[in-house]
Amino acid sequence: MIVSAFLLLPMKTGMTMSQFYHRRFLCILPPFICFLVLYAVLPAAWGGLTWDYAIEQLKMVPFNFPLWGGHL
Repeated sequence: MIVSAFLLLPMKTGMTMSQFYHRRFLCILPPFICFLVLYAVLPAAWGGLTWDYAIEQLKMVPFNFPLWGGHL
């Protein structure tokens, strides 16, 4: 998040608050969603969990963090 904040500053003149937050969310949300999916699927790929449980964790991503992604 520090890197995304650094890339957003300084703000351009005339930028509205909605433009700022739109730009901010476009910098933060795609990597966040990517990491949520990786945290749900990678333990099964490494043999730590079953694939059925990984798919169950993947289905729960819109509602909660995966088992191993609580720190996100």
